[in-house]
Amino acid sequence: MKAARRIEISAPVEARAAYLCRAYADMVEDVHALSERLTRLVRLQGRERVGSWVAMAENGQFEPLAAELIRDHYDPRYAKIRARYESEPDTVEAERLNEDGIAAVSRRVAELAAL
Repeated sequence: MKAARRIEISAPVEARAAYLCRAYADMVEDVHALSERLTRLVRLQGRERVGSWVAMAENGQFEPLAAELIRDHYDPRYAKIRARYESEPDTVEAERLNEDGIAAVSRRVAELAAL
C-alpha cells in the first residue's frame, strides 16, 4: 500500500472548514458532545489549546474552530503519516468545496484513478 498510487485533494483551509461545518452539522448542533470530543485531545494538544477550542465551540465559532483544528491538529498528523509513503501523490486542487467544486474534484479524481 505504501507504494500504491495516491491522490490528494488540496483546498484552502477556509473552504475545508466551511465544508466540515456543513458535513458535520450534527456535531455543531450538539455543542456539549463536541466539547467532550475536543477534551479528548488534551493529551495531544494541551489544556490551554483545547480550552480555547472548547470556548470557540461554546461561542458558536464553528468555522474558526474547524480551521484551527485543521491547521494545528489534523494536517500536521496527516503530514507525519504521509511522510511514510514512498510515492508522491497526484494532487487535485479545489478552490471551493461547494456542490459544484466537489463535483469537479470528483470528476478529476475519477480521471486520475482511470490512468
